[in-house]
Amino acid sequence: MTKKRLENIWYYYKIHIIIGIILIIVIYNVCGSFFNKKELILQIAPINLTINSSKQNIFSEDFKKSLKITSSKKEVFIYDSINLSAHSGKKLIMNSNEQLRLTSYSQANSLDIVIMDDDALKYLCNNGFLCDLEKLTKRKNKTLYNNVKNNLVSTKDVTNDNGKYSKYKCALPINNANYFKGNNKTLYVGIITDSEKKDLDLKYLDYINNL
Repeated sequence: MTKKRLENIWYYYKIHIIIGIILIIVIYNVCGSFFNKKELILQIAPINLTINSSKQNIFSEDFKKSLKITSSKKEVFIYDSINLSAHSGKKLIMNSNEQLRLTSYSQANSLDIVIMDDDALKYLCNNGFLCDLEKLTKRKNKTLYNNVKNNLVSTKDVTNDNGKYSKYKCALPINNANYFKGNNKTLYVGIITDSEKKDLDLKYLDYINNL
């Protein structure tokens, strides 16, 4: 094909060629997104703490292995830490942006499990973010209930709080805090009230209780 002919084709059909190229790119991206799309089977947020990067697989991939899930398209997603509050002397300072972030995750059903410190436990429980684990485990998983019932805690147990939900047993202490950066205190795991994956949430609770 001569240069002149190529120039003529480009002159008369350049719009068609450009549209064709754009369509090919769009179709390629759509197909790529479809075939590579991951299913988020569980979404977890550390609050007021950071998971050691070298230990992160313990909270995601190893849990999948415990369920014999081998598909790379099924993902346990761990958010970056939500820094909900910090201490300034004896005063507790709340981070309004992180409060909004937490609320948006919860309301969008984009959060299932939280791992938290005392301050986060008090805030989440008193604002209705957390399930009553005593009732949930007793209703849906009697074996798990029998295993954890003596370890479940309320905010009243932990902080002597007397809020609306303070008597709810909404958290399970994590036995090994060495998985987290800079923490030498008790940490807790809880299930978000709005989570639509309660059966899987309870399996995660059982898994993390046995780490």
